[in-house]
Amino acid sequence: MRMEHAVSRENEVLRAILEATRCAGPEQALERVVVGLSRAMGTEVVYLALGPHLHAPTWSCARGLAGEAMSDVRGRISRGVMARALEAGEPFVTAAAVDDARLSDQSSVRRLDLQSVLCVALPGETITGVLYLQHPQHERTFDQVDVDLVVLAAEHIRPMVEQVLTRLPSESDDPTARMRARLSNHTGIVGRSRVLAQVLEMVAVAAGNTLSVLLTGPSGSGKSHLAQAIHDNASRRGRFVAVNCSTLLGDRLVAELFGAARGAYTGQHGERQGLVQAAARGTLFLDEVGTLPLDAQAQLLQFLQDGTFQRLGDPHTHRANDVRIIAATNEDLGRAVAEGRFRQDLLFRLQQWPIEVPPLDARREDIPVLAQALLARHAHSQGLVDLPLSAEALLWLQARGWPGGVRELDQVLLRAAAWARFDDSRAIRLVHLDRSHAPPAPDTPEDDLERATHQFRVQMARRVLDAVNDNKSEAARRLGISRSSLYALLESSAV
Repeated sequence: MRMEHAVSRENEVLRAILEATRCAGPEQALERVVVGLSRAMGTEVVYLALGPHLHAPTWSCARGLAGEAMSDVRGRISRGVMARALEAGEPFVTAAAVDDARLSDQSSVRRLDLQSVLCVALPGETITGVLYLQHPQHERTFDQVDVDLVVLAAEHIRPMVEQVLTRLPSESDDPTARMRARLSNHTGIVGRSRVLAQVLEMVAVAAGNTLSVLLTGPSGSGKSHLAQAIHDNASRRGRFVAVNCSTLLGDRLVAELFGAARGAYTGQHGERQGLVQAAARGTLFLDEVGTLPLDAQAQLLQFLQDGTFQRLGDPHTHRANDVRIIAATNEDLGRAVAEGRFRQDLLFRLQQWPIEVPPLDARREDIPVLAQALLARHAHSQGLVDLPLSAEALLWLQARGWPGGVRELDQVLLRAAAWARFDDSRAIRLVHLDRSHAPPAPDTPEDDLERATHQFRVQMARRVLDAVNDNKSEAARRLGISRSSLYALLESSAV
């Protein structure tokens, strides 16, 4: 009886593969195969993901027993299991993932109380992808027949997978890829926009010289990450020493930067080393440099001109040892010069290599991958669930303005993840973002929210269509919705 059941399962999967070959395109064919696997094996989840980054796959499809949306299915899978299968290059199968020592470090496994899981890496030298299957908790386990059947399916769908991958943006299509290859360390700099690629090019050039760098841009645009990247890629032997100039005033700021002699101010009992000495053969990062008082500006100018400085309360002149200055500000220093609040000669010295950092609103196409990276970080540091964002939530994030930049986005996502956890949701949805951002407005009718949400979606859809030259298939793919949904959205905006 068991053998007959195995044969029946194999026949059903092969039938699905045969039917898939008659589909109009490879994407539809792969979706048909996923449906066939789900039916034949009675699994809770079948998930197919393709692309170089499986935490944010370039293309994916899924099937759940109740026909849940993609975001619901993604909320119940373990990226740790997929990573293990890719790492091993062979099927990964376990009867009780939550008790499997190989997965002891995976929080998603414990959170989901995963039991029977089977994951197969797709074959091929250049193919990155997995077939992931999961049985309902404590119901039944995958046996060797199941493993052989999924491996067989993976081999049969290889031509379809290759066709899909040739249609998708590759790493070479990432405008930032060339500069990232030149930068050995770019931690915290997330995105694939052309605007970001231009900034990374300026960073790479700065890393290859010793000019003073001035990073300008709004708060929350990532200036400190860029400063760190310049230092790291310059291979300087000393430390990266940072100070926020707005947090210290008067003598204390001078003492912080250049040091102080004994008794220079109340409570100073011994000689104090300044940051310029701590940054020897390294980098001194002056954040919010526009807030420096004029007397401190004069001493900084002297230091930039000849590398010498004086400690507070010390008449002797000292020399620094190969310190590079990177400064940052969200102020218009040209206006500050005109108003007499900033020295023009110091500005010239600081901006030997100026880098203008764009606001988040100028690189909206980076928001999806940036949002997912921020959520993953919170999942790790705050013990929150690493959930995907629904298509509607992504549209909302890309459509609204972010005057507070990445910091504002980060805080909204942190609160939204907390709301999603409270709701026991499998994805971060529009309602979680709305709770996390919009101020209380009890007098606002619900239809006003729906109308605003719809306008956000239409605006985002039109922006993406412009970016892909009105290619509706590509626009639908980037938006994470079907072509029919895209058409319906555009038609509703014309009414």
